[in-house]
Amino acid sequence: MKHLAALLMLALPLPALAGECDRWTASMQEDEGGPVMMASICQGGAKPVYQLLVSCGNPGELSMRLLPLTESARQPEPNYTTTLKLGFGAQAVTVPARYEEMDGALASEFATPGPIETLMREGADLTMVDEKDATTSARFTLSGSSPALDKLTKTCAP
Repeated sequence: MKHLAALLMLALPLPALAGECDRWTASMQEDEGGPVMMASICQGGAKPVYQLLVSCGNPGELSMRLLPLTESARQPEPNYTTTLKLGFGAQAVTVPARYEEMDGALASEFATPGPIETLMREGADLTMVDEKDATTSARFTLSGSSPALDKLTKTCAP
């Protein structure tokens, strides 16, 4: 299983250059079903620890996936569900999340347009904490998120 996880890590859509890691981008990236527009950022500079991917979901929703980029990241059991606490400075929102075993992501959806998207566009930074296991936590800058989300949402079905 660890070998499979290591191979999947190599297939993850990582930033082309370390300098791109801590800034928001929106581009076509390869996904299970083919190329998909994604807004993304990763945490950790030259040695990224987590990547946040936002893509179109069901109509009226965006899909958010928190991907661990290191082998030392905790791997929950299959069918693991939790609540992610999204912190935007003094404001916090919780969303249900599920573990996707194929690539080790914690995934969730939220409305577009909606309050989470607004906070992602207007906030300074985003912290994400798995409320069942606080060892899974990440922090991302939101500087530059608005243009990336604009580019993404233009491609989503109404």
